[in-house]
Amino acid sequence: MTENAASFGVEISPDTSQSKTLCSAKETADSSLEYALTPQERNTIHQENLATLSSMSETEILQEQGKLKETLDPKIIEFLMSKRGKLTGRESTHEAQLAQAKEVRLPVKSAVRAPETAAVDISTLTEVQRNNLPIKVNTDWPHMTKVEPDKLKWMKDLPKPKAGDSKSGRQARFDFSGHVIRPDLVIPVQEGLHHHGNEPEQAGYTLEELFQLARSVHIQQRVLALNILAKIMQNAKTGVFLNGLVKPVIPSLLEAGLVFLVRWAMDDNTDSVIAAAVYTLHSFLVNHTENEALAKTFDWYRGHISPEMIPRVAMSTEDGGKKSKVSDVDLVKQDVIKGLLQMTLLPRLTYILEVCRPQTQVVNNIVDILVSIARHSSQSAYQVSQNSKLLEIICQEFLSDSWTSHGISTPDIPYGYPLHKAMQLMKTLCTSGRHMTSILISKYNLLKKIVRYVAVMPDHLQLPEADCWNLAIEAFQTWKLCAIFGYGAEEFQDLYPEMMSRLQWMSTTEITQCKPLQCQYMAAVLGFLNAITNLAGNIASRPKDVVAPPINWSHVTGMLQPIELCLRNWLGIFKSFYQHTKFSLLPIVAAMETVTSFYQLMSFQPGYSAVDMLTHVEELFPKMLLSLVESMPFQQVLSNISKYSMVLCDSLLFTEETANNLPSISVLVKRKSDIDQMTCELCPALQPNNFHPLLVSLFRLIYSVNSVHKDIAKQVLSNIVNGEDVLQYIRKVCKKQPEARCQNTFMTRYENYLQFHLLKLIQFSMPDDLEIYLQMAFHLLTSFHHGDEYLIHDLMTSIIFNPSFLKRMTDLPHSHLERLDLSDQSRLSSASGHMIDVSQLKLLEEACQNLTNIGSVYTMVFGKDTKELDISRSQHMNVFHSIDNCLISCPGEALVPKDWFFLPLVELLSQTEQLSLSASLPADMLRVVSHSLRWIYILETLFTEMMRAVPVTVRLVRVMCTFLIGNDLFLEPVVASYLSAFLKLFCQPGVIKKIDLSTAIPGLTSFQDFYSEFITQYEGVSFGDSLFGCYLLLPLQQRYDVTYRKSLWSDHVTALRSLNIPLDQFQMPMVNFLEPDETDVQMVRLYFQALYSESVIQTRHPVLYIIALHHVNRFMYLQTSNQRKMKHVLLKQAFLCKNEKLKTHLLYYKDFKQSEGGLQGSIELYNQLPSMRKTLLQQLQNDSQE
Repeated sequence: MTENAASFGVEISPDTSQSKTLCSAKETADSSLEYALTPQERNTIHQENLATLSSMSETEILQEQGKLKETLDPKIIEFLMSKRGKLTGRESTHEAQLAQAKEVRLPVKSAVRAPETAAVDISTLTEVQRNNLPIKVNTDWPHMTKVEPDKLKWMKDLPKPKAGDSKSGRQARFDFSGHVIRPDLVIPVQEGLHHHGNEPEQAGYTLEELFQLARSVHIQQRVLALNILAKIMQNAKTGVFLNGLVKPVIPSLLEAGLVFLVRWAMDDNTDSVIAAAVYTLHSFLVNHTENEALAKTFDWYRGHISPEMIPRVAMSTEDGGKKSKVSDVDLVKQDVIKGLLQMTLLPRLTYILEVCRPQTQVVNNIVDILVSIARHSSQSAYQVSQNSKLLEIICQEFLSDSWTSHGISTPDIPYGYPLHKAMQLMKTLCTSGRHMTSILISKYNLLKKIVRYVAVMPDHLQLPEADCWNLAIEAFQTWKLCAIFGYGAEEFQDLYPEMMSRLQWMSTTEITQCKPLQCQYMAAVLGFLNAITNLAGNIASRPKDVVAPPINWSHVTGMLQPIELCLRNWLGIFKSFYQHTKFSLLPIVAAMETVTSFYQLMSFQPGYSAVDMLTHVEELFPKMLLSLVESMPFQQVLSNISKYSMVLCDSLLFTEETANNLPSISVLVKRKSDIDQMTCELCPALQPNNFHPLLVSLFRLIYSVNSVHKDIAKQVLSNIVNGEDVLQYIRKVCKKQPEARCQNTFMTRYENYLQFHLLKLIQFSMPDDLEIYLQMAFHLLTSFHHGDEYLIHDLMTSIIFNPSFLKRMTDLPHSHLERLDLSDQSRLSSASGHMIDVSQLKLLEEACQNLTNIGSVYTMVFGKDTKELDISRSQHMNVFHSIDNCLISCPGEALVPKDWFFLPLVELLSQTEQLSLSASLPADMLRVVSHSLRWIYILETLFTEMMRAVPVTVRLVRVMCTFLIGNDLFLEPVVASYLSAFLKLFCQPGVIKKIDLSTAIPGLTSFQDFYSEFITQYEGVSFGDSLFGCYLLLPLQQRYDVTYRKSLWSDHVTALRSLNIPLDQFQMPMVNFLEPDETDVQMVRLYFQALYSESVIQTRHPVLYIIALHHVNRFMYLQTSNQRKMKHVLLKQAFLCKNEKLKTHLLYYKDFKQSEGGLQGSIELYNQLPSMRKTLLQQLQNDSQE
């Protein structure tokens, strides 16, 4: 026991580590002897020790004392001496040494620690001695004939609580229920929360004290500590400690070594300790709120998809191609689940279930732990499935085929009794992959067990009410996953009459009177029927090498009519029942999904009759859908669409109690209460009255019906897409900041599906306000998560790059088009010899005409990962033979970056950097670049609000990347035209002010490095192109760091000779390069050197000449006295300059006067210098003559 405690020991604080070790050793020794020796034996040994000491002289005792000090650990000696207490002043030094020798020697011989003060017969005490006792002793009390003063001290009144440190505060103390005890709260001693700790006056336990008790040799203390720790973690996960603690609890416990403490406790051989350890591990690994959230959303659209809970920072276990053993400590720091698996957790849980045979609560806790492990990743689930002994016990004992009824309660010992949590474990393992599902079916008879639980109505299973319904729900949901992989079709045929009887029961059931579990059961049944329908509908499209399941479309067609009957009845209740929030809408959602699957697959089946289908749709849906959309309850649903939005939620996610090595899906948000206290509640997507799943299924149903009959629901579509509540929701979404507070979470995906299927409806009914729908499409594109690659591809092809939508945009009066004019035209001379004619309106028209080609470029770029795209398509289309698992990685992480429209340019730049300079330009590269620039230009002119989500600096840098792609791509007329148009957009007064070169650019280490590469490219391939030169000069504006100016004027002087941009082609305001005056002396010297050496001359480099001339002149005449010497040197050199024109400009420059159009200007000189300048020049002239 002691060795195990040392190996898994946790040191909460370095100051107490030593005392913990000694205390643990002392308690172990005392406890072991307490159980090994009887009181008579201990008294005999004590008398022998006293006799031995009395026969020894003082010298001999001191010699023995010295020997003991040499052989014993100094820490033990120090501990024993500290426990002895201070000697009174009446004791002599000789007596003190004798007493110390006795106290040290006793443990060596007898291994029993002598009492600190011996018991004294109360009858021998004087009155004075009695008064000096800690408390007044009554001789009538039982067992008080002999008193021990040290023990009497604990019977005194508690001292007054100490005041906490105002800076460091005080340690939190917890009660038996895991809640924090307020320091000012007075708790009676009889509550049992006071103990012999460092602060006996304080009630409750600190985390440090709980860790100490968890390693105690006393069973009751270990159980107590583990149970309190478990309840503390449960409270922490629900946000109970948001307002009371400075630091989060669970990360602190994890850092202190909770995993190792609990794992060590699980190796105990006492049932109570094992149960407490399992309970603590369960509270640590299992989040009930998240489990309930996943269970609630299972029957939503794509709700069966489960997130992998792998930490983002994964640790590599391979070193140089060889697998290296990673220590438990290091592995737990990276991934708690992997660390526990390495610490043989699964074999230990198997042993507990097989040998210890614990009670029902412990078994349920163990199964929940296994569910959390299996949900971590497919690799972890595979390890669970490979533990055959563990699964055999669970399947045989907790998924029994026959059992004895125990009335209305679950038995205390659940062996031989079906548990719905065991079926939940099977469901989680099936989610992890087709292979594991086949193992469960073939080796553990999973389908037979499912049939046993679904063959009869739940209330006929002879189980308690909650147990029978939960078991049936889990069984149907597990069967659904089997059907998704192509299994369970034969069992469906065997139970077909039962399935039809369930549909008949549902069609006659009053849904408003159903309990929540009954509604969930209906949804589970319909969810399975939906999966089996998709399986039968995709049989014909399977590859020839795939074995066909024993089912076809004829086996499921008979279910359509009863399911439609259920849907019609339930919608009728919904339309007429104004208190629709009082009952669950989950069966309606599941019924809509199943009917939608029928209509999506029916046209692909042999023997399909379009005429019969049209007739059927015309008879059923117009009145049903139109009356639904026009009903008051449905209008209330639409009015609350913003209320339950994750994107529009202003609350922060509750993530404080989430550790990096144990991630969660974050289903709680923080809100301020009426008393300004932070509280936690379910996120909007999980609120009881969230109608988003109903709207998703309704939109999917309408879309599928319109795919069959395009004119059947025009009025329905118009009421939805033009509804004021829907439009108001879309406007709020489009105005929301790019990084919404709750956007990057797993639960946001259901709102993404709502927006996607709403956008799909506008293909059949053009909305009046098309622009905000397209803006929402752009917002949605950057919100999709992993697993939604197919939806991204579909959104691009059907909505974003739909020519009819963009044509409608350009035909309507548009505020952004009003400022585009045919006369708004610029002419730039290209290095290739042609003139660049830039007309913004013509460029926009030309870009819109190429929208189809533009779309093909972007779909090609986003579809390069064909494997992920095919997997996503198979999952969304329910193609059973192509689905390997029902997992998604990186839950909550967006797939598409905010600046996705620049992605083709960024990828081409990456490819170009890998090519040699002599490599020829690929033919496809020009097409990709030109179409990308066209699309970016469309967005910059028509969707300016959407483009503001990306900083203008990022957009500028991405456009500048075009010059780095290839050697002469920028010289192509179409590319040059759009680059010139972008330059004009970036140089607008309201835009150029927002360019901040210190902004972090995704993919770049710094703008300085990028700019240096940009100048190098200009030197190598620009041929003095004016457009290239304008982009090069843009970072040289005076408000930016001088480092950029030095990069050109000092590090790349050769580039100056080719920067011959005429003033009439310079697109930027010259004043930005002239004001404020240059204050960097080195930069002024570089300007003067370029002018003086004629590297920059007015005729060839008018822009550079004006910049250098202006700053040199201002420095010479207007600088402060601090630079007088430097100013004198420059003036003298200017005065002695042999180039008379340059000399005149340097000495007589007044200002640069730019024309009103901004593309012309001239240097303004003084006819007569001001007196101060004139005096200074006269002095220089006299000095030169002397």
